[in-house]
Amino acid sequence: MRRPNLPLVLGLVAAVTVAAACAAGDDGPDGRASSDPAPATSAPFAPGPAPTDGSAADIAALLDDQGFEGEPGCAVGAARDGDTVFVGGAGVADLDTGEPITAETTFDVASVTKQFTAAAVLSLVEEGRLSLDDDVRRHVPELPDYGVTVTVEHLLHHTGGLVEYTDLLAEDHDDTDRTTTAQALAAIAAEPELEFDPGSEFEYSNTGYFLLGLVAARVAGESLDQLLDAELFTPLGMDASVLRDDADLDVALGAEGYVVDAAGRFVPATTGWEQVGDGALWTSAADLLRWAENLHTFDVGGAALGRAMRTPGAVPDVDGSAYGGGLSLTDGRLEHSGAWAGFVSDLVVDLDEGTSVVALCNRDDGDAYGLAEDVLALL
Repeated sequence: MRRPNLPLVLGLVAAVTVAAACAAGDDGPDGRASSDPAPATSAPFAPGPAPTDGSAADIAALLDDQGFEGEPGCAVGAARDGDTVFVGGAGVADLDTGEPITAETTFDVASVTKQFTAAAVLSLVEEGRLSLDDDVRRHVPELPDYGVTVTVEHLLHHTGGLVEYTDLLAEDHDDTDRTTTAQALAAIAAEPELEFDPGSEFEYSNTGYFLLGLVAARVAGESLDQLLDAELFTPLGMDASVLRDDADLDVALGAEGYVVDAAGRFVPATTGWEQVGDGALWTSAADLLRWAENLHTFDVGGAALGRAMRTPGAVPDVDGSAYGGGLSLTDGRLEHSGAWAGFVSDLVVDLDEGTSVVALCNRDDGDAYGLAEDVLALL
């Protein structure tokens, strides 16, 4: 049975501490410039199985070469054949405090959340409590009669044709304004026309996954966060992971997200948007790697969930790749990225190679995708 063995790696800033046996071989409210952080200190960790090819040291060197010293940075997790190779980070989580980014620092991973929402929905389908053929209006009667049926499956595969709620809210609200689930739902319900016939086109949709999160919560009779915690987070040991459905929620070990202003300064990016399902998962590199490794085996969730999440929709994405349950399916890889309020993230699972990589950054100019690809090449 392939299960990830995740070490705890702390105190990683300019000089990156190696995990898993390196020894073996949106404009913010103000314009604060970056400040010098306090020096980082390393804490003990429990190493995983030692790689023999120097991958951990190579990943540490790669992170060190990013030039994150004294600046917002990134955390990375990497595993191969069920064993953790590296979990750690570089840069600072908060420029005011100089708190270093570590394996346990939590980030808003934005649209990477969608695969968790899909897992919740598909688990309810497997249990017989929900059908992919259900009209979404059966569970969300606030929606207007579109004259055609928009199904749960349409939303899952981004073929529903609903108007993007983020665009609707942005007409009257900035990212920093507090906007609620009720406001988002009201905005969607006020648009009686679809952009295309359901199932005829692929158009990436935050609206679809926001509604899927609402459907899952209503069918389960609990919040989406509670559902995910019971079904995925707790069984996987993802103790730092939480859906931030309240703008006042203080996320444990949460990093500050930063955008780069016109003068090249790092400015805090804050958001008051409280919608979940399409985004709003806060998680750490250590936690997200646990999930990424589970995508190989589905030890948690089961084989049927794995098959469902890897089943592509009937309409391909514009680049020729397929989209399954919250995941892009391309050449034997499962992928998804996210970006929101100064955070950028990426998750890549290569099923053929048995590798998993996650990259989480708290700077909007962070190339999480490129970093993940570079790490993948070292495994």
